[in-house]
Amino acid sequence: MIQINSQVLLQEVRQPVLEKVTAKITEILNSRGFMQEVLRYLSNKKGKMIRPLLVQLCASLCGGGVFEDIVDVAAGIELLHMASLVHDDIIDHSDLRRGQATLNNLYGASVAVLAGDFLFAKAFKLFTKHKGYNLIPTMTDVVCRMCEGEVNQLVDPVKEEAEYWDYIYDKTACLLGAACRVGGLLASSERLDDLEKLGVLLGYAFQMTDDVLDYYGDPDILGKRVGDDHAEGIWTLPLIKAKELGVLTSDWKNLSFKELRKIIIENDIHSMIAMDVTNILSQAKQILNSFLIETQEQQKAKQALTEIADYILSRNN
Repeated sequence: MIQINSQVLLQEVRQPVLEKVTAKITEILNSRGFMQEVLRYLSNKKGKMIRPLLVQLCASLCGGGVFEDIVDVAAGIELLHMASLVHDDIIDHSDLRRGQATLNNLYGASVAVLAGDFLFAKAFKLFTKHKGYNLIPTMTDVVCRMCEGEVNQLVDPVKEEAEYWDYIYDKTACLLGAACRVGGLLASSERLDDLEKLGVLLGYAFQMTDDVLDYYGDPDILGKRVGDDHAEGIWTLPLIKAKELGVLTSDWKNLSFKELRKIIIENDIHSMIAMDVTNILSQAKQILNSFLIETQEQQKAKQALTEIADYILSRNN
């Protein structure tokens, strides 16, 4: 096993590629007229950039690839994610995202829909630029799953835990799985299914934690309101667990957010879900540990991916 002399900080590994990804997104988000103002606003709203980081780290874990190609594809993944958030905010009637006004809040739903479509188109322009890696089937499948998941949630919302896993796969986990898989494609890896499973497991854990934060989180730290899931009547994991325990009935929508939050806290639902998240992340780390490490760059990538798993477990935003 390759040893490194000092602890690898996630920031050290992520900085070079994410600076290039940010620059690529700024470069590609150009248009004419008023659309340019809209795109400028979007490009200034930087998120956690976990998805492009997963592309880079999984490529490095598998021996690396052409850096410029990794940057392009990672930027495409982030653009796709940005587009999905724009559309989510319209569907959810959200006013805030990361502490700033949403696009639909500033410019209206019609402009926001078209801006989201523009981001999707720009993402696929980057993917088709690198058609030799056969990225398109993976990315089109992901967009279809994300759309199917949102439609199904709007028309027939999940109410049971068995349904919940399909929902969060479509909402979050499939895109993280795709980010890891395309990282492998860029490195010509033969372990694409394992990489995708790694991303899916991280995605499950991320969304489960997100659902908890909507009841436990601090809005100042989150950069958005808490209680949105309650306001929209969405069955997320804290409510599903509470119903399974028999401390919540199906007519919970008659309860205020404060009343519902009290039930969830008093019955320690957070700890139950934290155990589930820990088990899922343990499976992700088992996959990581199965990769043969031959270089220092591979070891750094493995450690950084482990740090991402640890961050998901402890995150508060």
